[in-house]
Amino acid sequence: MTMSNTFLMYPLNQAFVNRTQSRADDPAMSVVLVILLIFTLPMVGLNGVMLVAWAGQSGAIHPGLIVVTLVTVGVDAVLLAAGWWYRRRWQLAKQGQLIPGKITQVQAEQRGRYTILTVHYQFTSPKSYTTIEDVAATIRDDIKADTLPHIGTPITILYLNDKNYRVM
Repeated sequence: MTMSNTFLMYPLNQAFVNRTQSRADDPAMSVVLVILLIFTLPMVGLNGVMLVAWAGQSGAIHPGLIVVTLVTVGVDAVLLAAGWWYRRRWQLAKQGQLIPGKITQVQAEQRGRYTILTVHYQFTSPKSYTTIEDVAATIRDDIKADTLPHIGTPITILYLNDKNYRVM
């Protein structure tokens, strides 16, 4: 798969698609990892404090304890979801393979100097041999209405399985 005729939704991935870089750029993974590192340890400590507080309760439960417990459980749920998302993206980056796909529809909305680009695409799964169709959107400042990719333009997909993939 060569870059000469392949459209990239995220131009930062050009070196990865050309195989001159060992992994795809994914700035979101760095942000999520920092959030997980900053908040997980304090939340573990707070969960311990909450368990002690609940264990020491006798009689009427203070309303403040209920509110703090609900907030703690909510933050725990967000951290768990972020960790799950991070694990899926990490697996995709480490074990995924590059496969070809093609654009089936393109939409662009100009907002000032930026273009919101929405690309519908499809590819054939190397595992189930079914055609998978999906949509990806991004904000680009280097694309205008006259330089949009056409229907049928090749794209590259980083694929791990039929539920874990992303367009490059």
